[in-house]
Amino acid sequence: MIYLPINMRTLSSFFLCLLYLFLFPIFCHGERRFMAGEGGETTFFGSKITIPSRDRSETRAFNFLISGTDPTLFSPDPLPVGALYFNYWGKKYHYRTVLTGVANEFYFGRRWKGFWEWVAKEENLNVPLAVGEYLNGKEVESSELYLGYIKLGTGIGINLPISPGQIENRFTLALLYQLSYHYYQKSSKTADTYKPHPDTFDHALLIRMRYDGFARNLLELRHKGIAFGADIQTAIRESTSFHGFQGQEKKLPSYFKYQAYFLGAHPLTFLSSHLVGLFSIYGGYSPNALERNTAFVIGGSSSADETETITNPILWGAHLSEFNAKWYGLATLELRWEALFFLFFHFRLTIGRLKFRSLKQDSFLFYKTKNTGAVSFGITSGFFFESVLVFDYAYNWEIQRRGHRGSHFFILRWSKSF
Repeated sequence: MIYLPINMRTLSSFFLCLLYLFLFPIFCHGERRFMAGEGGETTFFGSKITIPSRDRSETRAFNFLISGTDPTLFSPDPLPVGALYFNYWGKKYHYRTVLTGVANEFYFGRRWKGFWEWVAKEENLNVPLAVGEYLNGKEVESSELYLGYIKLGTGIGINLPISPGQIENRFTLALLYQLSYHYYQKSSKTADTYKPHPDTFDHALLIRMRYDGFARNLLELRHKGIAFGADIQTAIRESTSFHGFQGQEKKLPSYFKYQAYFLGAHPLTFLSSHLVGLFSIYGGYSPNALERNTAFVIGGSSSADETETITNPILWGAHLSEFNAKWYGLATLELRWEALFFLFFHFRLTIGRLKFRSLKQDSFLFYKTKNTGAVSFGITSGFFFESVLVFDYAYNWEIQRRGHRGSHFFILRWSKSF
């Protein structure tokens, strides 16, 4: 059962902000709204501004973000991250690449007959710091491991353009074979009684579906439409050896898992032409016990409406990759206010439930089921040098960290195309 806490001060502040928007329409100026890639002229405090049109078939951008939590989860916190982003949609092929050095991904599609295409993907994770399991939001050093993976997949699929006809508005469906290599290594702090899983390959079949029907605005935020999709995976592991603390070892079986999402956005013109209502629903499930490399990774993030980024669930108030879940369900309602043609304010309410890996006092690993809920506030703004600045703050009243209930989270992201 999902419930709200008795102390409602945080929620009251949230809804007062919404009421403020309804009662003070004087802040909505009525200038022209621009859609993604569209150019034209507008006025800003009496000055005429020209916005150049942009070819969105190819995007190259650098992203820098810094995030932090209170209470902290681990060091370093705040955590800085840099990323390079490349996206190209051509007549014969398309690709998308995100490079951070720690986590990298690449997806490629080559059309070969009508709407049919050959697809290939690659993902790798190479965490430079040892990471342990958590006990009440505190890392247990005796369970620390250096871990990571590389995944290579290839297959066939279909790619169909859909309404409203922007570059990312497509329906894609692909069937892939994926070969993965997972590695696990002890750190100097890992207990002698803790046995890591041996390095192993796994072989998987994946079904990947994406439908993106969103019209996006000047800053490429969702403005109107829906999107949905799913990932279904069944995998056979070459090694299912025992792992864990001595006396509590468990086998790591082959596994099946799936996740899906559904999002929507629509202008609330009956209230104001500058308000947009949005919702998102995410869910994932596996009947198997998943280890850290194969579990659903649930955490906080920066709000972004890029076509693939919206497929990732965000648990507001959590650290970037705080929970390794066996199953989860998350729902978010959002109200977005367009204060100026380049300035947007976001107000969100998130509720959910998840079952995730945790430790007990005796270092016994088990899956813990917990409700979750958060309120969050964000600002997205055009910035100097044709860049975008995004700030998000969230408070999650259910997360336990270092013996305290409640978690504050912030993330600042700067994005510059080149």
